[in-house]
Amino acid sequence: MEVSRQAGFLKATTEVSDDGPTLVVNRFNLDADGTTRKGMEDLCSLLTLRPEQKYESTWERVVARIKDVTPLAAQRNADCHTKNIALLYSSRESIELAPVYDMLTITVYDDYAKNPPGMSVDGRSTWMPGKALERFMQTRCNVMPAQTLERVERTCEASVQVTPQVVRATEQYPAFYETGKRMLHAWNDGMNSLRLHKAWSLPCLDAPIAASKFSDPEPAKAIQVPKIGRSPLLGQR
Repeated sequence: MEVSRQAGFLKATTEVSDDGPTLVVNRFNLDADGTTRKGMEDLCSLLTLRPEQKYESTWERVVARIKDVTPLAAQRNADCHTKNIALLYSSRESIELAPVYDMLTITVYDDYAKNPPGMSVDGRSTWMPGKALERFMQTRCNVMPAQTLERVERTCEASVQVTPQVVRATEQYPAFYETGKRMLHAWNDGMNSLRLHKAWSLPCLDAPIAASKFSDPEPAKAIQVPKIGRSPLLGQR
């Protein structure tokens, strides 16, 4: 979420709890007066999918549906599985993409480490889409190669800027240490995979990872299915 902010993408206001494990997302569906609520529909609803079907879509279907319901002048690109992409509206003519509100480096967590991306692109569900990403951006989102490079550069630079915060978090929260290591390695792998052309010169995290003196990330552990019960994070009744 912090990388998306540093990269200049519209994002919801978020904060992490003092003890570390909880992400708090502030409301983002209020109008400028702070009281009038905008309507909100996520793409799961707009694609007439049940919540449990949120992974049963593709980037192509998501973008096509946004184009279907959005006035031409307001169309933009989106991210994540269908319940993490939403539109805000105050009228049929006033529709906008909701800010980023749930963007995580999901594979750094044991129970999601082996998961593929939430949606496929160009018929493939892979973390290494290669030039299929550029084709998708151009043919489906009307984003030309030069614009794709600009967005990739901003995202990579933001990852570099946020890296010291991740390192500090591993020092502040011992339970985050292994997760933080995995996160930086995942970002680095992702940045390397986005070099779609030899002429592209993008930053990497090799130097800050080496400077942090992290060991190699430990392999993901098998996760036991948790017992269903009351969450300790909820307030007392």
